[in-house]
This record gives sequence, structure tokens and C-alpha cells, in this order.
Amino acid sequence: TDGNLWVGTEDGGLCFFDTQTKTFRALTHLKWEGHPVSKNIQCLLIDKNVLWIGTIDNGIYQLDLKSQKLINHFTNENTVSGLLVNSVVCFKKTLLGEILVGTTGGLCRYIRSENRFELVPELGWGFIHSIYEDTEHTLWVATMGRGVFAFTYNGENEKMVIKTIPF
Repeated sequence: TDGNLWVGTEDGGLCFFDTQTKTFRALTHLKWEGHPVSKNIQCLLIDKNVLWIGTIDNGIYQLDLKSQKLINHFTNENTVSGLLVNSVVCFKKTLLGEILVGTTGGLCRYIRSENRFELVPELGWGFIHSIYEDTEHTLWVATMGRGVFAFTYNGENEKMVIKTIPF
């Protein structure tokens, strides 16, 4: 936001590049309920004024961009969150504003009205490597070892029709 750059690193945690001062800063002070944020960040997504932080070992954190304070943490230990695994690999905000999360345990969608996730059952269990959406609202989901899936998705309550493209 504001032309600044957020960087998630493999073992160095979350960093911020301020384009005004031309300086990098590691946000090492971030804690959730007294515990430091995971330093193994796999993906980032900005949605409005919230930075979504996907980690390989501790689920998803949400950071308020204005205050630079954590406002939420989703893990599989918190079963109310609906996140089935803590290994988050990628995020995708669709053209319709839905947030999808690729994990090592499948594709999840974020249900905003309930502040939780649910597994997309049509894809089943598996490692989701990346998610892409084309201009016709077809989502392309690349998996590890199961091929590429393509489907049209028009909102959180719609049934997905999926085509598998094996490799």
C-alpha cells in the first residue's frame, strides 16, 4: 500500500520496504498471544487494509496495514477457523473479491461473513502449489503430483464444476 513493498522471507520473517525513506525494516516485534510470528513466510496478499501472511508452519496471520499490528491468526489448532493444515503455500483474491488459500492439504475458501475457512471438497485433499484466474473467471489450480484443475467459480455459495488436466 502507498507504494511500499512487503516481503515475506523463508527464514527471516516479514520485512517492509518504505519507499519514502528507501529503507528495509524487519518486523521482528510481531507477536500473537505472546508468541513470535513464524519466520517462514510463503505468501502474502493485501486485501483492503489487511495484509494476509501465509506461513509454512503456523497458518495465516492478518496484519492491519495502518497500525502494523496483528489482528487475527488462523491455525488448524483453532478448529473454529476451519483451516485444516498450518502449511499455507499461496493466496488468490478472485476478480469477485473471494479469497482462496492453497495449502499442503487442499484448497480452502475464506467465508468472510463467518471469518473462517472451508475446504473446497470438489478438489479433495492435496498440495496446492499455485492459483491463477483468467479473464473469463476460470480458476487454474496447480497441484503437486495431481495435475492442474480448471473450474469456474462465481462466489462462495456456488457449486464448482472441475475439469482435471493431468500431466
